[in-house]
Amino acid sequence: MNFNQIQQLKGKLSGKFIFEKDYIQINEKRINLEEIKKIEISGVDWIGLRSTNYILDYNYENGLSNGTKNYLIIEYNNNTKLKIQFQQNNACEFKEIKEVIKHYYINNKIEYLNCVDILCLSDQKEWNEFKNLNKH
Repeated sequence: MNFNQIQQLKGKLSGKFIFEKDYIQINEKRINLEEIKKIEISGVDWIGLRSTNYILDYNYENGLSNGTKNYLIIEYNNNTKLKIQFQQNNACEFKEIKEVIKHYYINNKIEYLNCVDILCLSDQKEWNEFKNLNKH
């Protein structure tokens, strides 16, 4: 019974990325916000998330996720794309950089619904306040 064990990583994690208002840094490379057409973040998985419904699904692997089913997709102005898979430690981690995400939204780099998802905005008032930020 591995229901309460975290799934083992298949490979190893390497690298890091940092979100700043004017750039995204991936390892040692900085991508200026002006170079970016669109950012998409899928942060739906985190360490310890129940990965199976052990009543309906039977899985021989461990029952808790290792948090690696997340993606950052950067579409450049020249229409090329960069896709990075990443590990997330906790649900709603992107709330820690809410001001940066707001900046990306205001500058039309990330879509409204993507912001609602990654910032875990949960009520109508929060949705409306975010949606009505002054966009350039």
